[in-house]
Amino acid sequence: EIIESGHPAIVDAAFLWRAERDEFHALARETQARFLIASCRAPEAVLRRRIARREADMNDASEAGIAVLESQIATQEPLGADELMRAVPIDSEVNEAGLRRGIDEIAGRLARTENADALH
Repeated sequence: EIIESGHPAIVDAAFLWRAERDEFHALARETQARFLIASCRAPEAVLRRRIARREADMNDASEAGIAVLESQIATQEPLGADELMRAVPIDSEVNEAGLRRGIDEIAGRLARTENADALH
């Protein structure tokens, strides 16, 4: 409904399995929406520290602890070659400037896609 109303949509999920990603890619094709994958990455040690800090602070709505992280690591399906062409890697270990670079890359790729669409 969001896409069909002319608004951009960001789907926030882990999308660990190819089938899940394929469903949203198919939806994007069906609705003629632009489609990119923000591939957020951080070393496992960093993820473990973040979870430990979050659990110690006890002020986060997420219930995803170490067991969830371990399950995700064990069952995730890596991006396929075709998905990598649509992926923007974002190193979530870096500081705000590094995250900003990832966001700027996404914005630039979407703008190039939009301009290409306008030419056809």
